Amino acid sequence: MPIDKENVKTGHCYAMPTGQLRRVVNIRNGRVIYELRGQDQQWHRPKNAPTIENFGAAVGREVSAD
Repeated sequence: MPIDKENVKTGHCYAMPTGQLRRVVNIRNGRVIYELRGQDQQWHRPKNAPTIENFGAAVGREVSAD
């Protein structure tokens, strides 16, 4: 289920339907700067910064980063 854009918060983690984790680092100018946890269990920052609406639509739920 998508997350409302009002509920996307800096410092929070969200799970994709695929199981990938995304941690929000910053929200700037309506775009979400995030890190994703790779198979090596390390956080990596992708080059893209989706709009907050697209980020909320892509993630499934908020989760703990641990």
